[in-house]
Amino acid sequence: MKSWGRLLHQWTLDEAGRVEHLQNPSPFSNDSQQLLIRRVTLQAPERQALSAAIDRVESELARPEGCAMRMTDGPYGELSWTGLDRVAKLPWNANCTEGRDADLSRAVTAADKIVDDAAMRSQPVERRPIEASTR
Repeated sequence: MKSWGRLLHQWTLDEAGRVEHLQNPSPFSNDSQQLLIRRVTLQAPERQALSAAIDRVESELARPEGCAMRMTDGPYGELSWTGLDRVAKLPWNANCTEGRDADLSRAVTAADKIVDDAAMRSQPVERRPIEASTR
């Protein structure tokens, strides 16, 4: 997830439910910064909730695109996931506030929140310099 070209956070999840979560604690500071790295394993209820959230994303994608009201400068990013038969990638942004595109953004945000919340309950295990490309 990014805002104004700056990384807010990102995560990867493997088949065993292990997450590597990267967080920029001060995305809009120009001072030298480091990413906070957390590693957690999602528990069965979290994995089930995430699976249901991805199902919701897919059902929203099946609806025709549409946005009745739009704002500027919402967060954006890409959600990608692997299903039994395919890899799906969805670039998204939270600029639509009403309509199918807003429902899709809320679905993506809900999926992200499951993993983000799980990661934020743990302490960072590593710090990495923020490269210019992730600012």
